[in-house]
Amino acid sequence: MIAFQLDFTDFYTEDCTACKCDYLEIFNGPSNSSPSIGNFCGSATPRGFRSQSNSLYFVFKTDYSATYRGFSMTYLFFTQGENCL
Repeated sequence: MIAFQLDFTDFYTEDCTACKCDYLEIFNGPSNSSPSIGNFCGSATPRGFRSQSNSLYFVFKTDYSATYRGFSMTYLFFTQGENCL
């Protein structure tokens, strides 16, 4: 099975209570009904992680009330069982 390693290099979105303004949500699978890996907002850079499936689904939501940098990340594909550096 192919999996992914994601590492965020920058993250800065509007920070609201419970991430209601701007956020990035990542799902461990092909749709938003897959298990959620997390809902991220503000300026704390999320920790890197490995997927548990061969697909990821991203939702980026903004309320357009303020402008921030957004986010950037790197990703690697690997076959499950391989070491990922």
